[in-house]
Amino acid sequence: MPIEFQCPACQAILRVPDDAAGKQAKCPRCGQIVTVLGSQPPQPDLAIGPAVPPPPGGPGIPPGSSDFNPYAPPQTQVSYLSPVDRGVIEPQIISFGDTFNITWRLFFDNIGPYLGMGAMVFGISFLMNILSSVVNVALVAVGDEEAIALLGILMFLLLLFAIAVNLWLQGGMLRYSIELAKGMRPSFGRVFLPFNLFLGYLAVSFILGLVMFAGFVLLIIPGIILMLMFYCAPAAYLDGKAGIMEAFTVSRNITRGNRLTIFGLMLANMFLAFVAIVVTCGLAGLLTAPFFNLLIAVIYTRCAGLFASARPAMAQASTMAWVPAAPPNIQ
Repeated sequence: MPIEFQCPACQAILRVPDDAAGKQAKCPRCGQIVTVLGSQPPQPDLAIGPAVPPPPGGPGIPPGSSDFNPYAPPQTQVSYLSPVDRGVIEPQIISFGDTFNITWRLFFDNIGPYLGMGAMVFGISFLMNILSSVVNVALVAVGDEEAIALLGILMFLLLLFAIAVNLWLQGGMLRYSIELAKGMRPSFGRVFLPFNLFLGYLAVSFILGLVMFAGFVLLIIPGIILMLMFYCAPAAYLDGKAGIMEAFTVSRNITRGNRLTIFGLMLANMFLAFVAIVVTCGLAGLLTAPFFNLLIAVIYTRCAGLFASARPAMAQASTMAWVPAAPPNIQ
């Protein structure tokens, strides 16, 4: 069975295969290199005092050896561990400045993947525009009514397909951003949602759209309130914290007391996106969708108390004291 243990630096719960005992791996949250000792439950902090680093040199190389190099890499292959998300939702009040600054820093720290996501969204939109133009030209050129009707149906199906692909990519960007905001190191492949997860995300997005539409039909203000109340529902579903309908209850609970802040963040995002697109003659449009999804992810994880800094702080690593093994008692 998999081995679960706690990172001594950031207290993240980690899981590795059972054949990884004795090997070294890197924590995906804090980057600490740890040695997998064996199958054991996570242990709480028992020793309090200044941190004492483990003896250098790695396993099998005593510090006094002539081959010892304190700057040498670990002797065994280092791999990234798979984090185990045991975060419990604990609603918190967020601030405008901290949330936006964290989003900004995370975005530019991971600008490469987000550029790739923006390029994919742009590429899909560009391709669908070309196909739509071809169909429009065919509609003008063809005089047969049956052919025109057939081409009209084809154009409608292309539009539905483009909307579905765009939602699929938007959901993937949101899932990637949630894991990033929680202190994980997701691979770029996390952008591509499995089909069953996409169907659930599609259902949540559709229900959210209906609720917002009903609110805006009644009056503008109820629509804005409902949008802010259920703003985090898609993120809660993609994070696996709730089902399709339960996600709306989770969003309502964690956004309570934060809705004005969320509204301000939305307005700031729209204003900056508009200015960036105008200044760069449209080039910044590649990054508007990825940044927006990251902002949603940071808002969700901070409101729910799941953000990386909301977990046990790395400063608590100083309470972990490394105790060397006692030498054997030789009679």
